[in-house]
Amino acid sequence: MSYNKDSKGIFNDFACRLSKAEDSKPLILLLDAADRLSDEHEGRKLLWLPAELPPNVHIVVSTVSDEKMDCLPCAQKLLQGHDRSFLEVPRLQEDCAMKMVARWLSKAQRKLTEDQTKLLVKAFSKCPYPLFLKIVVNDALSWTSHTYPETIKLGESVKQVSTLRFGRLERDHGEALVRRALGYITASRNGVSVNELEDLLSLDDAVMDEVVATHKPPRRRLPGLLWTRLKMDLEGLITEVRADGTRTLTWAHQQIRDAADDRYLQQRDKAPSYHKALAEYFLGKWAGKPKPYTGSERGTDRLVAPQDLYYDPPPLQTASKPAQGQSVSNQSSLQNQKQSTRHITSEHQDSSRTQSNSKFKQNGAATSRGSHATNNVSTDETPERMYNLRRVNELPFHLTRSQQTSLLKQNCLCNYEWMLAKLCGTSLRSLLEEYSAILTAEPHEPELRLISDVLHLSGPALRKEPRQLASQLVGRLHRVVTSDVPRSKGDPQKYPNLHPLLAAAKQSSLPALIPSIECLTEPGGILFDLLSGHSAPITAVGLTTDGQRALTTSCDGTLKLWDVRSGKVVKSIDGVGMDVSVVRAAKLNTVAVTVEMSRIRLWHLKTGVCVHTVDQYPDPASICVAGEGQLLTAVFDGSNMLRTWSLDNFQIICEAQIPNNSAHKEASLLIADSSFGDLVLHAFKNGNCASVQNAKSGKILKTLTCHDPSSSVMALAISREYFVVCVRQQYMSLHELTSLELFDGKKGTYVRTVRGSVHCRVIPQTFTTNLIGTHAVAVSANPRNNTSDVALWNLETEDYKHLAQHPSYSTMGACLDFRYCLTGSQTENSLRVWDISGKVNQPGMKLKKQLGVAEIWPMVDNPRYVVAKSVNNGPISVWNVAKGKCLQSAVRIERGLTEGSDAIVMRNTTLVILTDRGFSSVSDDSRPVFQTVLVYDLRLKKYVRRLPGCYIVPAPSHEYVLLDNDR
Repeated sequence: MSYNKDSKGIFNDFACRLSKAEDSKPLILLLDAADRLSDEHEGRKLLWLPAELPPNVHIVVSTVSDEKMDCLPCAQKLLQGHDRSFLEVPRLQEDCAMKMVARWLSKAQRKLTEDQTKLLVKAFSKCPYPLFLKIVVNDALSWTSHTYPETIKLGESVKQVSTLRFGRLERDHGEALVRRALGYITASRNGVSVNELEDLLSLDDAVMDEVVATHKPPRRRLPGLLWTRLKMDLEGLITEVRADGTRTLTWAHQQIRDAADDRYLQQRDKAPSYHKALAEYFLGKWAGKPKPYTGSERGTDRLVAPQDLYYDPPPLQTASKPAQGQSVSNQSSLQNQKQSTRHITSEHQDSSRTQSNSKFKQNGAATSRGSHATNNVSTDETPERMYNLRRVNELPFHLTRSQQTSLLKQNCLCNYEWMLAKLCGTSLRSLLEEYSAILTAEPHEPELRLISDVLHLSGPALRKEPRQLASQLVGRLHRVVTSDVPRSKGDPQKYPNLHPLLAAAKQSSLPALIPSIECLTEPGGILFDLLSGHSAPITAVGLTTDGQRALTTSCDGTLKLWDVRSGKVVKSIDGVGMDVSVVRAAKLNTVAVTVEMSRIRLWHLKTGVCVHTVDQYPDPASICVAGEGQLLTAVFDGSNMLRTWSLDNFQIICEAQIPNNSAHKEASLLIADSSFGDLVLHAFKNGNCASVQNAKSGKILKTLTCHDPSSSVMALAISREYFVVCVRQQYMSLHELTSLELFDGKKGTYVRTVRGSVHCRVIPQTFTTNLIGTHAVAVSANPRNNTSDVALWNLETEDYKHLAQHPSYSTMGACLDFRYCLTGSQTENSLRVWDISGKVNQPGMKLKKQLGVAEIWPMVDNPRYVVAKSVNNGPISVWNVAKGKCLQSAVRIERGLTEGSDAIVMRNTTLVILTDRGFSSVSDDSRPVFQTVLVYDLRLKKYVRRLPGCYIVPAPSHEYVLLDNDR
């Protein structure tokens, strides 16, 4: 079962999966103690909880009534007007409480005197809750028959009774030991293990001064028996939990944690002192080093465990040989100190990692190949890397809380090896959350913002293979770093921490393919958010008329209504079809229209019911909403019919023939997504004209003939002033140019042409204009590099620019009045949301000339050699890759073999060049073709064959294949 891995996707998917409940199998969820959720993703604000539940689903959530926990106020706001949904749990009755006390005492084989029992009942009457009763009974187990009631002090709340217990522990075990031990437990992120706590207390001079004065241990390290005794007396207050692959100690309840926080992190010592000590420990500052103390500047070794980020086990056949990249001293420490590798496995890894991790789980290891199923390849010769998840997860938390921002960047957020360990040991989502937490508090932190954007852009690649991190960082940040040069000698660098980050990425501890130039989309763009919640690829997208909500359909058979700003699913409808190609909002955004081949269906967005179906016509349909959202107009391929329905009664009001005077090879009809009143604009794809037709009467009012004879229609749009026809035009005899031809909205006469770019294909469903008709926007796909751009035309100034780049071949998109633009691919489960409002009137970027290698071909018969083609069809070079080192010069370089429009196919020493690109005269659509094939022998350094008069349709080079015998 597939699922989303980012928090918003999980929340949306949770709401969707609830709808799977049936009458025969109702679903009841009991969620206890919601107040114990963490603050990450605002868990206690219950934003993940659906306001409306589907049929057959019931959810019971319990929480404390303390408003500081946020749960109850947020639940009341979420369910405003549903007061009957809230039920206050009554206080525990005294007779039930006494039965519980008798059972606990019997289990402990203890009894209370009559006076002691009365005292306990009196205290319980002031705080009649089970948690309070449990803590008081645990205290009572230490009473003797001679413990008189007047000597016993019990609090009136959980917090008070916990504080009193802390005071008794300090009296019995030593103030410094208890204070610092409980402070470390309170300050920790996921608790602390027993070994870690012994190390921390051994490094704490306040504790050791007290221990040395009282117990005089032989070395300056905490005797383990002291903590064991304290732990036994903490029973009922602390509990063991599973975290980062090991057992850690944490508080048993939030109210006990609050009491410890007030006593130790607020009143006695300040919280930063604990976080600083924990940060030093997880940095390994004193591992293997003597720490000074009062009376000894040289100090002494406290024998604490090292905190390496990872451990590479040596190959099994050479187990005594040190692993590469790991010092001998560190390896021996890891073997002798049992604490280090027991801290390491993540329990909340994907189920796909279970088999991969089972081999090392006994040692607490998160493996470098354990993040994804594609990495579960393991052999005896190459044992898997193990990551120290305790350091990975705890260190950034404590550096942040101790306000050590510089160390946080150097050792975590801008440290390549830490990023790699976090990514391989946990998940991309966990890594992104570290940056999100900092950027929420410091939104204008430029370096962290850039790295966060890189990780978002690289998400699909890193989820499949985390070890691509180095390639993604260098490929996206290369230009940013190389251009970060101070203007004068004394000026600081703008991104000082990115330089060592990329330098470390190029020397990655794991094998990586490092690009020599910037070859991927650069961060820092206008990406606003991701809409994730579908469990299968998205097939269609649309926007409501206010531009604030989006409609999507997916191969999972659902239609979802999204709040674009929050990224939350507002409504999910099942059973809409797995192959929907178009979805549009109509009738004041109360109805959604879907098209699946020849079937048109209308869905009521509030009830989720299909209110009407049109399936009596066999031809595929393209639709638009006209008449201010009250009319549905469709054009049908094949029969060339236009039909219009009223959305009030779903009756057909118009049926008219669309004249087709020429035979089109791709005789598919296009229709403008928008309309002006009752007017709709349609055309035949690759035709040379478009028609304006009245949706009610069916009368053709205007015929718009393209101004340029070489124009072929790609997409259509209507604004208040213009009919806009997006066309492809012949450009410089060998290329095609995407342009917009504008026609007067009243007269239908040609006005002017606004030119676009070469080598791009406008996706028809994404082409639209803003409401006032000054700009046009579309998703422009580039098959040459498998990317797509959000392209913008200024219809007044005739400027053209790209606002953003979708990192794959986008087949869908939506934009309304330039607030948000949505793009998606049919291979992705999520949509990218671009905030283009601030970029529309900014000047476009000037593209710099790129250098580097575009393609590499290995020689089949000579595997030690590879042939490389430079970008922009530059020189062809031959390289010897068997030397084991990077060479600065190629074996051979051939210049001037290709032109900008040529395609190249390679096998061994034979180079096949497809050249002489022109337009075919034997087809109706005058498509471009390669007319000549040249064969060049790299060994002979000359052309050996020339084939003129060819008819080869242009395609990316990797799609051409040489058959046997080099044919």
